[in-house]
Amino acid sequence: MTPTSASALISCPAREPSWAPPTELPSSSGSDIGSVAHLAIAQWLESGDWQNPQSPDMLAARFDALAGESRAASARGRLVASRLRTRAGELCAFLNTWGAKTIRTEVTLIDHKRKLWGRVDILISSHDRVGLIEIKTGEQESVGTGLSADETRQIQSYAHLILCSYQGLPATATLFSLKRGLIDVPVSEESVTDVVVEAVAARQQWFDGVRSAVPAPDVCKVCPQRMRCSPSWHAMGRWPERDGAEGVIQRLNRSSSGKLSLVVAEHAGVVVISGLSPQLVGDARQGDRIRVLGLQQSHGPRNPAVFVARKDVQVRVIQRGEGGAK
Repeated sequence: MTPTSASALISCPAREPSWAPPTELPSSSGSDIGSVAHLAIAQWLESGDWQNPQSPDMLAARFDALAGESRAASARGRLVASRLRTRAGELCAFLNTWGAKTIRTEVTLIDHKRKLWGRVDILISSHDRVGLIEIKTGEQESVGTGLSADETRQIQSYAHLILCSYQGLPATATLFSLKRGLIDVPVSEESVTDVVVEAVAARQQWFDGVRSAVPAPDVCKVCPQRMRCSPSWHAMGRWPERDGAEGVIQRLNRSSSGKLSLVVAEHAGVVVISGLSPQLVGDARQGDRIRVLGLQQSHGPRNPAVFVARKDVQVRVIQRGEGGAK
C-alpha cells in the first residue's frame, strides 16, 4: 500500500543508492486512516468476505475494527467507512467479471534487468490473463473523474512489472478510488516503455547528483529507509504532525503494567515517549542516542511534549553513550 512507482523511489535526494525492495512494509502501514482502509480491503479480499451478500457492511465493519473506536468515530473515519460501504459493490462486480481467478494483495514485482520494483495493491490472475488494481483512499487525490499524471505513471509502471513477470501486459489496469470509483487505465507497449525510459533516466540523474527534491511528510512517512535517513530526521521537526523522535535518553521509567516510558532530550527540547515494551527498547540505556518511529503525539498544552507508541513503533540506538553496551 505504498507509492512504489519507479519515479517515487528516487524522488528524494536523501535516499542512499539502493534499488532493492524492502523485506517489510513501511513503518507507517496500518497507522493512518488511509492505510487502515487499505488493510481492511486487503483482509476483506483475502478472507473471501467480498463474496458474501453482506460484503459492503462486512468491509465497513472490518475497517471500524482495525481503526479502533476513537478513529472510527472521527469525522474522517465515518467518511471512509461510508465510502467503503458505498464502493464495495462496485469492486465486487468488477472482480466477478473475471470468473475463475486468484486474488492476491500487496504483491511485490521486480524488473531485475532494469532494477525497478513496485508493490501492487491487488493482483488478479487466471489461467490466461492478469489484472491489477491500485487503491486510493486519501483526500489528496485528483479532482474530478480523471487521473493525475502521477497516478497514470504509477499504473503504467506496474503494467511494465507485470510484463516482466508474466510475459504480457495486464488485461486490465484499474484504479479503485473511494472518492471516484473504478477508473480504467489504458496500457500499451508504447505508454509503458515511455514510463520506464523516464524512470531509468530520472534514476541516472539522481546518481549524477541532480537531486532537487527535499524531505517531505507525504514522501518520508512511507519510505522504508527512514530510520537511517538523517535528512528526513532533520526535517521532521518542521512537520505539523510528526511521528518520530530523536535524541538522548535522559531517563527510563517502568509503569505498573510493565511498559516503559523514556524522557528524551532532543535538539529543540525534551519529549516523553510512553507505551514502549521492554523487548522493543532492548539494551538501550541512559545516555544513548535513539531514534523512535511510529509515535502519536498527545496534543494540548503539555510541556514537555508527550508521544504515545503505536503498534508499529520502532526503536533504534544510533549512538551509544559513555558506558553504554557495545
